Amino acid sequence: MKAQAVSETLEPGATVSGVAARYEIMPSQPTAWRRLAKEGTRDLAAMSDLPASPFDACDQATGRVNSQALVRYKTNDYVQVLRLLETFDIDDLHAAVKKALQLGAVGFDAVKHLALCHVEKRPPKLDLDIYPYLPRANVGTTSAASYMSLLSGDAA
Repeated sequence: MKAQAVSETLEPGATVSGVAARYEIMPSQPTAWRRLAKEGTRDLAAMSDLPASPFDACDQATGRVNSQALVRYKTNDYVQVLRLLETFDIDDLHAAVKKALQLGAVGFDAVKHLALCHVEKRPPKLDLDIYPYLPRANVGTTSAASYMSLLSGDAA
C-alpha cells in the first residue's frame, strides 16, 4: 500500500492530498514515505511491511470505521497519538488504541494514559474529574422501595 501510494504521488498531475484522500490516510504520511524513499533509508518494497499507523491493526479487526471516527473527532488528537510512536513501541500503542476505542475514549490523553498503563502492567484509572470538558452520564440509583412496588404490581 505504501509503495503504491508513493508511486502514485510521483505520477504527473497527481497531488499528495489527492492520493492521501484515496487511501484514507493523512497527507503527511505519503510525504514522509516519499522522503524516506528519496533518502534511501527505506526502499519501497520494505516499506510495505511496516504498518502505516498504530490504527491499522485496529482497522483490520474493526473495519476502518474507528480510526476514521477518531480522525473526524479531532485531527489534532490523531496526530498527537501518532507522535506517541516516538515514545512507545507500536505494539504497546496498538493495545492502547484498541482499548481506547473499546472504551469510547478517543482523545489523546486517554490513549497516552492507556499506553502507559499497558507498559507498566497496571489497570487504567480514567478519572473524569481531570477532564471537565467531557460529557458525563447521570445515572440515578433505584431505591429498594421502587423495586418492591414493581414486584407487587403497584408500579405506575
